[in-house]
Amino acid sequence: MGRRTCASVSALSLDAQPAQLDRLVRRICFPEAALTGLLMLFSNNLLRVDNSPCMGYYTCHCGCKSMNLLVFFAHPDDETMLAGGTLALLQAQGVNIHYLCATRGEGGETGTPPLCSRAELGKVRSQELACAVEALGGGRLDFLPYADPLVGEGDTLYAFTDKVDELVDRLAEWIAADKPDAILTHGSSGEYGHPAHVLCHTAMLAAFEKLPGNKPLLYTFQAAFEGHPKPRSMNKNDKAHLVLDISRVMDKKLAATLCHRTQHALFVRRPSLAAGRLVTLEETIIKVESLHRVYPPVESILTDQLADLLRSSGAVL
Repeated sequence: MGRRTCASVSALSLDAQPAQLDRLVRRICFPEAALTGLLMLFSNNLLRVDNSPCMGYYTCHCGCKSMNLLVFFAHPDDETMLAGGTLALLQAQGVNIHYLCATRGEGGETGTPPLCSRAELGKVRSQELACAVEALGGGRLDFLPYADPLVGEGDTLYAFTDKVDELVDRLAEWIAADKPDAILTHGSSGEYGHPAHVLCHTAMLAAFEKLPGNKPLLYTFQAAFEGHPKPRSMNKNDKAHLVLDISRVMDKKLAATLCHRTQHALFVRRPSLAAGRLVTLEETIIKVESLHRVYPPVESILTDQLADLLRSSGAVL
């Protein structure tokens, strides 16, 4: 008979009120092969009730197993500046998010004026990341035991380890223990070419290949699309499969950005030079984010639990 997938489907009439929603939700199990077409049908015909506990046409708030997402990134602030709106949207849709950071950002800036000593920076940035996770809606936070190298002469950036096989094995162990439904990480170009970001991407792909049996979804952030607000940070070889208007969670992304106090001068430096004036921190935050699905490859219409939850949020452009 094949594997069956459960979805919560709101059987709403056009005059349904939010208070009626719990009585109108039906739990239906479909053969997995049939679910894609049904979800597309529901997305076009169901009324969405924003103040209901069950938002949109596909959700796990009403009986299905909630989704578990593992986010792997190189430094504190990458989660916010590169994907903060996406993570806030998913958390609001009931996704359990596990943040896994490769380093504690020891090689970054200490602030202008300095907010701590170089020796204290790793601890301070770890606290900043914990603050940002809470601002984005909360989740589990862990660090791998790598140190972020200092920026070299001429602003040269470095990867955090040359022991790639060790990193791959660590990631494979984390995934096996965590059993996420989806993984989100850096894109193939490392956004603006940061070697640590590229290493996160390549190591995650290698770890992913080691996984036995059913594999989780694998997505990357800052995917390429026409009109990207910051082309320098776009992974040019990663076609965007989802483009998201994150304006409804901009308050959360801004709050998370404010948490990373030691990096504020860095955030505004390049944009200020480009603008010929001192820009505000809020002006540096991109309001449109994008995702590329690596696995399974997208052949036609993008349908999976993560994509459907983002559609359910109303943020997909």
